[in-house]
Amino acid sequence: MKQIWTSLKKQQHYLLFLGILLIIGLATGIFLGIQNKETLLNILPNYISELKNTPINFITSHIIIISVICILSYLFIGIPLACIYLFYEGASIGFLGVGLFSLFGLKAIPFILIFFLLTKVMFLCLYLLLFIKNLRIAKTVMQSIVRKKAEKEQIYSLLQNTLIFLVLILINDILIYFIGSNLIKTIISILQLA
Repeated sequence: MKQIWTSLKKQQHYLLFLGILLIIGLATGIFLGIQNKETLLNILPNYISELKNTPINFITSHIIIISVICILSYLFIGIPLACIYLFYEGASIGFLGVGLFSLFGLKAIPFILIFFLLTKVMFLCLYLLLFIKNLRIAKTVMQSIVRKKAEKEQIYSLLQNTLIFLVLILINDILIYFIGSNLIKTIISILQLA
C-alpha cells in the first residue's frame, strides 16, 4: 500500500491534469444538461424504468473501450483517446445528474449520490490509475524506440499491471451488475422515482 502512495505522489502532476479534465467534463455535462432540460425531462422517465427493470451492464463497453485505449497506448494514440474518454465520463455524470435533479428535485439527491458512487467512483479511480500506467507504457515504448533497445522486462511488467487493472475493472463491473443493480432498484422503489 505504501508503494502505491509513493507512486501516486510521483505522478501528482498527471493526477492533477486528469482531475481538472474530469471537472471540466463535469462542468460541460452540467451546462449541456441545463441547455437540454426539455429533452432530458422526456427521456429520463424511460431511463429510470429501465434501471428498475434491467441490471446495469457496463461489462462489454468497459472491456472494449479500455482494451482499445490500452492497446493504442503502445502506439501513442491511446493517450489522447484516454483523455477524451475521461472527459466523456465527467460530462455524462454532469448531464445525467442535472437531468435527474431537474426531473425529481431534492429527492433525487440521495439517488444521484448513491448511483454515481456505485457506478462511477470505483471505476474512475481504477481508470485514473490505469491511465497513469498507460502513460508509463507510452513513455517506455518511446524510449525504447529512441534508444533502439527494447526494455522488454519493463514493458512486460507494465503490461502485467495493465492486465491487473483490467481485471479489477471487470470485477467492479460484475459487482455492479449483480449487487449494484439491486441496490439501485431498491433505492428507486424507496424514493418512489419510477
